[in-house]
Parts: sequence; structure tokens; C-alpha cells
Amino acid sequence: MTKADQIFRGRIYPHAGREETVGAIAIAGDRILCVGSWAEVSGCADDRTEIRILGREEIITPSYAEGHAHVSSNTEIVCDVLLYGLRSVREYQDAITRFRDTHPDCVFLRGSGWINGVFPNGTPTADLLDEIVPDIPVVLVSEDHHSHWVNTKALELAGIGPATDPTPGGVIEKYPGTDRPCGCFREKSMDLIQAVIPPYTPEEFKYAILDYQKKALSFGVTAVFEPIYLFPHEALAAYRALESEGALCMRFSLAMSLHANLDADLFFRDIAAEKAATDGEHLSLSTVKFFIDGVVEGHTAFLLDDYQDTPGNRGENLWKQEKLNDAVARCEEYGYNIHVHAIGDAAVRSILDAFEYSREVNGPRPGLRHAITHLQVVAAEDMVRMGRLGILGVVNPYWHFNNPVYHEVLEIPYLGQARADAEYPMRSLSEAGVKLVVASDFPVTMIPEIFTAVRLGVTRTHPLFPDVPPLGKDETRTVAEMMEALTNGFYQQHLESDCGTLTVGARADFVILDRDIYQVSPEKIADTNVHATYLSGQLVYEE
Repeated sequence: MTKADQIFRGRIYPHAGREETVGAIAIAGDRILCVGSWAEVSGCADDRTEIRILGREEIITPSYAEGHAHVSSNTEIVCDVLLYGLRSVREYQDAITRFRDTHPDCVFLRGSGWINGVFPNGTPTADLLDEIVPDIPVVLVSEDHHSHWVNTKALELAGIGPATDPTPGGVIEKYPGTDRPCGCFREKSMDLIQAVIPPYTPEEFKYAILDYQKKALSFGVTAVFEPIYLFPHEALAAYRALESEGALCMRFSLAMSLHANLDADLFFRDIAAEKAATDGEHLSLSTVKFFIDGVVEGHTAFLLDDYQDTPGNRGENLWKQEKLNDAVARCEEYGYNIHVHAIGDAAVRSILDAFEYSREVNGPRPGLRHAITHLQVVAAEDMVRMGRLGILGVVNPYWHFNNPVYHEVLEIPYLGQARADAEYPMRSLSEAGVKLVVASDFPVTMIPEIFTAVRLGVTRTHPLFPDVPPLGKDETRTVAEMMEALTNGFYQQHLESDCGTLTVGARADFVILDRDIYQVSPEKIADTNVHATYLSGQLVYEE
């Protein structure tokens, strides 16, 4: 009889979505050997078995999966100026000045993290950057990653002036009353600026991926889905190099983006070649990412009804419906999962129409795991369609609270009170039959602390704003439901046969927490800490 290498004794939750415990688990190699009471499991021990008894407050749960994070974009965090958490133009300027002073050899200044609500009329301008950095190009991506803020040197480098037309599906903001670009580019018009941004080096990409891996393991995350956002070929090469060096221990499921302006034939040839080169023990590339619309704060989310502050404007679909239908059908024909950015209710309806078209053309594709992410504004009937079609809802509970900078300044004026108050459904999606997956959209969520997401799902309030009313109090979930959503990402990534539960034969991927998250008061959930993370039975993080 196989004997255990390790036994853990204490309060153990084999299924994150059930408040049922066992007294012990035994591990042999990288697999769960036995699960049950101490009397049942202790028989698996011999003289060489290491036995660990949990502390009085500690518990064990399965590890967690991240449903949508731009891991390789961590280059922005480790290499560039950061504006996250700052709340005024002066704070932005001071942070940029400090970065320039400490990087005197910088010839192209990049950064991220600004938010529209800080600026008058929600629009940053080149003048504000020229005041502090007039001599080298500056390009700063917004916190939501749907807009660029640039200085005059960057405009000149990109050859952009009054005669420059916006890219289809994009916006070039102008100084009021003029035809002069003001230095703010939204959605696909960001490509005009992106073309002159120097790519990160291979070593920068590798460092950023490993830095993310270290942080993720400290949160108990052992698998992540990344729709690669910037420089996909360079990022994929960095992933492959790390895999060949044996530096990856998490499981990374990757996607490439198909945009409406790309040649679909070339894209599918490209992704097929990249897929063949990328599949490995820790890597897979099996998903195509679509953007249907932009974001509410840029008036680029695609809505069924007008923006309240701009009558006649509903945003726009980044795709022509017929072209979208064809692209989705080709993805299914070739066996790719589909992952879709859809913020507005019209965007959600458009991609569901495309999924239904593909089913008519291709028939059922039960082996594929399609998902819609963000889901800020969703019509009730389309939630039902998502459930019927088996589309995963990759939600971002990190954002599911009444953030005064967004909700009061942007979302209520832009959407109106009723739509703003109904943002980011969770319970309604689940009750419509949609399987929910938790995602951070890192680095949009700069520090994706898992238990802040759980607390937000349970209370719809944020610890930083204790006196602010909840956003959609009827959309709350239980702790068990939130923990289940944290492990549904394994299903999304086709890993559910191995990961996400602590059952006999499953991989020994689990987390030791410092408290029983199922029993603490909701206000204490976000204070939960990971004491240790185990991956395939090996300790990969310890507090």
C-alpha cells in the first residue's frame, strides 16, 4: 500500500464552495492520497511521513485560480512610473517628476494608473505633461487600460496633428473649440501611440512574469489566465524561455487578441504557430480574446440606451456584427476558447448573438469554455442567454463597490442612477445559471488581494470606504459562493480534473489560511492572510 509523504491534520475544506470539513489529508508525491478523519488518514503514515498539525485558527482550502490577469503587463509596475492610488493632477505630476529625477538616462517615459475622474471633464491633456517633461516622449496608460495620456513630444514622434483621423473604433480627444489633439487617445486610437512605444526587453518581461508569480503564490493563486495585452510575441517568447529554464511553477493559460481591424487569416495562422510552440507543462495557448467595446468612463462602452449626459450617444461596437459572427464561428471551428471584453449591455448582447450564430453554423462545441468578462451593465434577458449557452461570467468583484471617484463622478452622471446602481451583477448572473469566475484584471486591480475580493462579494462594500452604502446589496454572495468562484477558474482553464478540490487523486494544490474565512465576520474577511501555499505537494510560499 502506498504510504503518505505528508499528512496535514486540522480543519480542512476539501471543496472551497462547501462548508464541509474533514480532519486530515494525506499526500503522496504530487497527489492527494487520502481524505477523511484522522483515524482514516493516519493509517497512511509510516516512519518517514511528515505530519503537520494546523494551528488552532488555521484552515486548509484548495488553492485558487485567477480568471483574467495581464501578467506580462506587470512590466508596467516593475519598470515604469506608477500613478495608481493618486487622486489629483498635482500628485500625478509630482510622481512623474520624481521618476524622471531618479531615472536621468530615460529617453522614453512610460507609466500607468491615472483615472479620468481626476481631470476636468474627465480628459487629461498634453499641456499638463509638457509642464514637467517637455524634452522626451511620455506615454501613460489609464488605470482601466483603455486610454493613453501623452505629451507633445510623443505626439510629434507619432506624427499626430489636427489632420490625423481616429482609428476606427477609437477616439482622439481635442482641445475644446479646436481641432488640436489634446494628448488623450481612447480605445483603438491608442494604436497610433502604441506604434512608437519601444517594447520591453526580454529580461524585463521575464522579470515581470516571475515577480507576478511570486505575488500570486503569496495570495494562494496557482493558476492564471492571461489575455496578453502588450507585445504578445515578445511576451510569449519570455514565457517560453522561463519554461525552458524551469522557472515557472504556476500554470499559465494564455490568449492572443483578435481585433476587428486585423486580417483574420493572418491572425489564425499566427496563433496556430504560437500555440504549437507554447504548449508545455506550465503553459498553454488555447484562447482568443475579443474586445466588443470600451469603458463607461470613456463613453466607449456600447449601451442599449443613450448615455444620460450625451443624448444620442450609445458608444459603439468595435466590430461589425457580421464580421464578429464569422470570427467567432472560425474560433469554434478551429477549437479555440473565446474570452470577451464586454462592459455595456449592447456589447454583451452582440457577442451572445455571435455565439448563437456560431452554434447554428458549427453545432454544439461542448469541449470549449467561452467567457465574458467585466459585465458592468447587463440586461436580465441576456443573463438568461448566457446561462443557456453555457458562457462563463468572469467577474471582477474588486470593483463591485461604491467607489466615490468612479460611481459619483462618472458612472451616475454617464449612466443615470438606475443603471449605475445596477452595475456589476453577481447573484443575478448566478441565478440565471451562469458559472462565475473571479478575476482581478491585474494591473487594473493593482494588488489583487484575494480576500478583499471575497469581502466585496459578500458585502459589496470596501474597507477603505466603510461609511459608503453598498453597491447593489441584492447582488451579494455568501463566502462559500465566493470561494467556489475562486476555484471555478480551474474549470475555465480546463484544469478541473486535477485542480480546485482536495479529493483523492487530485493534485495537492492547497492553501493554509490564518483563520476560518467561513466563520469570521464579513468585515474581517479582507484581513485573512495566507500562511502557506503548496503546489503539487511542494511548499512554494510561506509567510
